[in-house]
Amino acid sequence: MFEVGIGNPGPVGDQPSKPLPTTWATPVDSRLLDYELMDEVFSELLPMGVDVEKTTEIVALILQRIEAGHIGRLSNAEIIGGERVEGLRTEYPFTISNSIFFDSVSRTRWAPDGQQNLAQIENAFVDMDGSIDLVLCSTHEDGSSSIRPIDLKTEQAETVLSGSGKLVDAYGNTSTSPANDAELDMLEHHRLQLALYHRALEKMEAGRPEGQRRRVERPAILVGVSGRLVIYPEEMFAAAQSDLDEILATAARMELATELPLAEFQRRPATEAHVCKICPFSRGDLPICGPLPELST
Repeated sequence: MFEVGIGNPGPVGDQPSKPLPTTWATPVDSRLLDYELMDEVFSELLPMGVDVEKTTEIVALILQRIEAGHIGRLSNAEIIGGERVEGLRTEYPFTISNSIFFDSVSRTRWAPDGQQNLAQIENAFVDMDGSIDLVLCSTHEDGSSSIRPIDLKTEQAETVLSGSGKLVDAYGNTSTSPANDAELDMLEHHRLQLALYHRALEKMEAGRPEGQRRRVERPAILVGVSGRLVIYPEEMFAAAQSDLDEILATAARMELATELPLAEFQRRPATEAHVCKICPFSRGDLPICGPLPELST
């Protein structure tokens, strides 16, 4: 619904401030609250056995809050804090090649006389692809142009009916800063994903002629249950970018080295056991790794 229903105000005048594809800058009326469109989407995507009535009620409430919130207002040509959207794209596909440097690793092979060193590797390219839920292109009162990646999250969706969820507690707050611990946790949990999205847009803009580039703004999460747009705080986002590089470097070393000592990959403390639950090395009947045991007091 969000992908096909969000409105697009288009640029002021005939052309956007910086060149945009026609599909990005064509004005479109919002259909987020169009129940006929919702019926079409549900009939195509919902699996058998789903409670359609309850799903409709939840989705409708989420979309109403998005439409009334920061993103809905911007996508309907409202100017907020000097920002006016002049184009957007949903489900923007990207491919990015990350240049990674790391501590040298050896590529070897077995021989009768012992291991033979084939290569020492200290850098690599890690290629990744995906799609960004929403990319906003805006103009600002100072005359600048920007682009921002935004990810829609529908966690705790059922709480829109009861109003008792931690994310729902921030409903009605009009700031774009994290309003409570639940929003901070959400930002922290998805930080690497959003750092990658930001990097993809930076690569895209760097490939344009200098006079046609937009400033890439810090990414944001659109919290579905409250309709709030929450922009990553500067320090958290800087840390996320650093973490992304470190994780990609670790993944590259694990892939390229013939052998690495397990001592280089320390198990996580018991307080971070939730991380292990989503790690492939900690799954199955015979996991090969897992959190450290809790210390007895």
